[in-house]
Amino acid sequence: EDVHLIVQRKDSDCLTCCLAEIFNLPYEKIPRFYELYDVNNWYSKYYEFVKSLGYDIITLRTGWDRVNNALKIYDFPHTSFTGIGTLKKRNRKYGHAVIITYENDRDLIRVKDPKENLGYSLSDIIDIEIFVSGIKN
Repeated sequence: EDVHLIVQRKDSDCLTCCLAEIFNLPYEKIPRFYELYDVNNWYSKYYEFVKSLGYDIITLRTGWDRVNNALKIYDFPHTSFTGIGTLKKRNRKYGHAVIITYENDRDLIRVKDPKENLGYSLSDIIDIEIFVSGIKN
């Protein structure tokens, strides 16, 4: 059964919606990072929140393969994963978060967007953050 992603309630809560679904938490339990924290420190608060859930963040670099017209994932884990994709367009000041699921056995990428019809495509993904547990510092 397909789970429907929590729909954005404000322009700045796409990350909150994605985290709520990935970690199966109520929307109200996730901080609104863009609203609560300064532009210079929201990411550290996001990282602290993910750490409090027992996970670390690994960022996968991405690019667009124009020859094959496909998303290229560098540092690829060669396993299925679900994470948060950051999308960015040159003409927009802020990025947008979506859920990216990669199914290794089917070589399939699925995207769940908390706010539909924003005009983004796979070629706008600048990175994907996956959450892993058990990493020792």
